[in-house]
Amino acid sequence: MGGPCFEIIEEDNKGEPGTKKYRSKRGPSCTDNFLIRSFSFRHPVLGEEKEWYSVEQCYQALKFTDKKSVEIILNTKPFAKESSVGYGNRVWRIGQKLNSMRRHWEKVRVEIMYHVNRAKYAQHSDLRQELLSTENLILYG
Repeated sequence: MGGPCFEIIEEDNKGEPGTKKYRSKRGPSCTDNFLIRSFSFRHPVLGEEKEWYSVEQCYQALKFTDKKSVEIILNTKPFAKESSVGYGNRVWRIGQKLNSMRRHWEKVRVEIMYHVNRAKYAQHSDLRQELLSTENLILYG
């Protein structure tokens, strides 16, 4: 679930009737879960809203039910001049090493990602506008 979405582009299939040809290209940066843009979100283990540096950081923390694991991820801040990709991958790797993952994580992870992204867009009008400007594009990822 990390990284940006991709845009699906339909291309001319050069004379083959009834078939379509598609290609993809990197989607808008606002769709990147690794993008470093802080926002507030409540973590149920902590019981209060906290500042998160990226969707990926918040998402990784929401996988866990113990306070120690959540705080390890919460306290993982971007290094000076660290890229969003570098930070997102670092947070993802930390999330792969910790224990106490939520039961039924696979059943709730997409809904959780939706709520985390919704919080990011609600708190950043420029990102929200960038997403809305995609209008009828087909995005996946």
